[in-house]
This record gives sequence, structure tokens and C-alpha cells, in this order.
Amino acid sequence: MASISAERADLPLITSGECTTDGTPQWYVVHTKPNNERRVDHNLRNMDVETLCPMLCEGYVTSGGLAKSRIKPLFPGYIFGRFTVLDHWHRVRFTRGVRDVLSSEGRPLPLHDDVVQLVASRMDKDGLVRIGKTFRPGERVVIREGPFRDLAGIFEAPTNDHARLTVLLTAVNWSARVQVSKEFLYSA
Repeated sequence: MASISAERADLPLITSGECTTDGTPQWYVVHTKPNNERRVDHNLRNMDVETLCPMLCEGYVTSGGLAKSRIKPLFPGYIFGRFTVLDHWHRVRFTRGVRDVLSSEGRPLPLHDDVVQLVASRMDKDGLVRIGKTFRPGERVVIREGPFRDLAGIFEAPTNDHARLTVLLTAVNWSARVQVSKEFLYSA
């Protein structure tokens, strides 16, 4: 997939606002009602509209000190839809869960394909966007949240869910492998 390179840094995210009328599908920003991103994604796919609904796995600590993660939209209240205005404009706007399509003067504003491709290039096979630092095996790390806060260790490997990492903690006459949320680590 192509991405926006340094020489194209001046590329505007939104095109001049001209929708094609030749039947060529273009990408648009679909504004959803609160917490309806997945519903809209599903409904639009059922109408044969190509969609992109990037999600993010976010770590947090409960009041009891447990480290947990939750999946949430990368852009809350918005997804991307690729459709032709002539064939789908009305149906997309009145799909259950849709608030509107990003528009100006009553006309939808198409996005550059490169913008959507850039977001898609950061997604894994599960539709989750990977943001943040990647650690190399053997790298020294420090845990910044949870019950092992401020303990140093050595990064071993990611777990199967990619939101947690295995870290070898070592202290005087003691060592243990623990799985920690990726967001709770930083390089030592």
C-alpha cells in the first residue's frame, strides 16, 4: 500500500470537494451517532459499500489496580466509506447509526485515497491500529503502571493478542515472567 511520503506532505487531506459523477467510488468520512461505529460499518458493508473502521486497543488500570485493555475506535464517531455519490449518497446518509457524511454546502467532501491507505497501512489483520513504540527482544524496559510499577525488566516477546508483552523481571534472588499491557512500558 502506498503511503504519504515526505515529498507529498503538502497534500491536503480532503480534495477540492469535487465529487466524481462518472461512477468512480471515492472515500468519504461518515459521521456516526455516538458508539455506533461498528453498527454503521456492518450496515454499510451489507449495502456493498467498502468501509474502513480503524480500532485501537487501549490499556488502562482498574480502581483495584488490575491492568486491562479495551478496544475502541481510533476516530470516535467517524468511519471511512468508499462509494459513488450517484448510487449510494442517499442510502449512506440514511443508514441506521449514521449522523451524516462530512460535507460542505450540501456536497460530500471526498478524501484522498492516500489518506485512507496511510491509516489502513497501520492496521493489522484484526483491524487494530498499532500506535506507539515497538520493543526489541532483550531491550531493557520499565513498567510505569499497575502492581509492578517502577520495576525494571527485559522485554522478551509480544503475546498472541499483541496488546500485552512478556517481560522478564529480575530482582535479588528472584526472577519472574509477567505479561504487561504495551502501554505500561517504556524504555529504560
